Amino acid sequence: MSDNIDWPTLAVILAAGQGTRMRSPLPKVLHPVGNRPLLGHVLAAVEAAGIEQRAVVVGAGGAQVAEYLQQAAPAAQVFTQHGQLGTAHAVLAARPALQAHEQGCVLVLFGDSPLITPQTLNRLRRALIDGAAVAVAGFHTQQPGPYGRLLVEQGRLLAIREAKDASPQELDINFCNGGVMGLRADTCLWLLDRIGNRNAQGEYYLTDAVAVANEAGLAVAAVEVEETDVLGVNDREQLQVAEQLYQQRRQRRIKECPMADYQRLYIGGEWVSPVQRGVFETLDPSDETVLARVASATAEDIDLAVTAARIAFDEGDWPRWSGAQRAQVLRKIAEGIRVRQDELAAIEVRDNGKPLPEALWDIADTAGCFDFYAGLAEQSDQHSERSIEVPDARFTSSVIKEPVGVVAAIIPWNFPMLMASWKVAPALAAGCTVVLKPSELTPLTALELAGIADRAGLPAGVLNVVTGLGREAGAPLAEHPQVDKIAFTGSVPTGRKIMQAAASEIKNISLELGGKSPFVIFADSDLEAAVEWILFGIFWNQGQVCSATSRVLVERGLYPALLERLIAATEQIRIGQGFEEGVKLGPLVSQGQLDKVLAAITAGQREGARLVSGGVRPGHLQKGYYLTPAIFADVPDDSALWCEEIFGPVVCLRAFDTEAEAIRLANDSPFGLAAAVMSRDIPRCERVARGFRAGIVWVNCSQPTFVEAPWGGYKQSGIGRELGEWGYNNYLETKQITRYNGEPWGWYLK
Repeated sequence: MSDNIDWPTLAVILAAGQGTRMRSPLPKVLHPVGNRPLLGHVLAAVEAAGIEQRAVVVGAGGAQVAEYLQQAAPAAQVFTQHGQLGTAHAVLAARPALQAHEQGCVLVLFGDSPLITPQTLNRLRRALIDGAAVAVAGFHTQQPGPYGRLLVEQGRLLAIREAKDASPQELDINFCNGGVMGLRADTCLWLLDRIGNRNAQGEYYLTDAVAVANEAGLAVAAVEVEETDVLGVNDREQLQVAEQLYQQRRQRRIKECPMADYQRLYIGGEWVSPVQRGVFETLDPSDETVLARVASATAEDIDLAVTAARIAFDEGDWPRWSGAQRAQVLRKIAEGIRVRQDELAAIEVRDNGKPLPEALWDIADTAGCFDFYAGLAEQSDQHSERSIEVPDARFTSSVIKEPVGVVAAIIPWNFPMLMASWKVAPALAAGCTVVLKPSELTPLTALELAGIADRAGLPAGVLNVVTGLGREAGAPLAEHPQVDKIAFTGSVPTGRKIMQAAASEIKNISLELGGKSPFVIFADSDLEAAVEWILFGIFWNQGQVCSATSRVLVERGLYPALLERLIAATEQIRIGQGFEEGVKLGPLVSQGQLDKVLAAITAGQREGARLVSGGVRPGHLQKGYYLTPAIFADVPDDSALWCEEIFGPVVCLRAFDTEAEAIRLANDSPFGLAAAVMSRDIPRCERVARGFRAGIVWVNCSQPTFVEAPWGGYKQSGIGRELGEWGYNNYLETKQITRYNGEPWGWYLK
């Protein structure tokens, strides 16, 4: 719910300081806190307060700041302060903007205040609406130190007394000047022009507006705010403090993010209730409570969604737009995701169970995926048609790429929003229309993506999001005759059903299925690096990763030491709710998934594998689908534990003696999604990498994933590739156009 105040407002942001105390050539306001520069935080607060008119005052050497503003706030007016003659002098550098802003109010902010909030700005505006000509932000503190004291009597701000000029009684005042100020537009310039050079250095200070206003009989108010809201950054130490406070506030905000209403589907650019008014519950896996009630689509809703996508493709503008036009919308979607990164990550933590740092990483990658495919869409305009040399001069031939049509995108629950982007972004970039069906276990961020796309200006029907159970919504979508392509990520059994549904009409399909990926570690490997990458390769996302390197083959000479170190490191992993600081392993996604993993552990023990660590419910967590990470040693290569995908925090180890044996054991699997090798001997790594029968190979690491590189597997791990240009081509058809330019053909007609 927005608490913005509808009153014409100009924000004047002072960003002229060079920040010599920062000991850096970078302008002060461009130093980062969190994921953006100091100035970026101020701009974000101004935008969140609904303030559209912005003027930024930079210093004489402010080219870097001006360049940043071109990207971050292209609509902002930029002015230059020549000479450092005080804050009022800086504000007056924006005189043209002040003269044009005749009604409402002017808020003066500092570009080095990264913790400023829209609530603070709105409090200042409210004071001006209520009659004040000047409103000054003030805060109470136990250590007033050098801050100017606010002298208030009967609700009226009489003066701002600098510490060096204050009497002993005034020094005891702990209500201090926060620097941020509001001025009524109709008296703003009048006040600023009357400040004059009130000190020996000939400087003009904004604080003197209080004295001028009081002398003129105008109302002056002090507005109490939190001290952190107006914290200014002037040196490296203050930058570190700001970073700590920002992260603390961010953590609180993420935990407190409210849940939205998810009882509608997004079809044809509208939010609609399911035809049968069905809903299902999605649970928080950390405590097994109901997280949200979600719209449950059935075949009738699927038909409406596919029809909307069909009309948008056959009759709409999206497939006919240039790649550059589509790229503009994709970049707006990316920015919409970035702006809401914390909120979306909070939803993923609650809906999926993963730790917050992993969720934040996922959402950042999701935005990056849309940006990447926006770039490919733009590039497509440069080679939209390619000529082909043919041996007959009477003919000319060319090839064009066209969008495949209506795409059914069915995604899993392990990386909900990220997996949506892997399909939706390239499909949209190619000019397709999409019906997205998320897993019923984690449906929420798919609906959030629909809202972001809608606000980005995506035409109606181009993206449709339907939530529901697999048999009631997923199956009808896969079988729908108006769908041109099915893109599916999930289990092998479900992938088989998708293939069967597609076979009746020979639909274009791409499948990213399961894996049982090997990690071959030679004895010359660094022990600590090997253990770190084993942990990352199997316990990231609770082991619920299709490419998880769950089969670890260790050369016999290193095997005992590595196993001992791996057990010790694994038992130090903190397990808990994803918002808790330091947690590296959250709950599994559902009771069903937990039961499957526990059953696999039991079966493995029965088959002779040695459980050396974990594999049980943690005693300190009574609620939630938690499991201690399991390590099996000396696993027989014919056991189900070694051969079948478990999709949980379970790693299997066995020793090998020769390189050839390692490659044979690694490839002895029905899967071929990924594989990893570690050794200090790089030529050996390259040999082994080429020996693996897998679509993705990592050398001296496990699991790094880049949107630029292809993703997909051999054998039962799937068909086709996602990501990179290969993922883009998934959603294109190739058309040959051949033209005859000769004399009459004369074969039948002489």
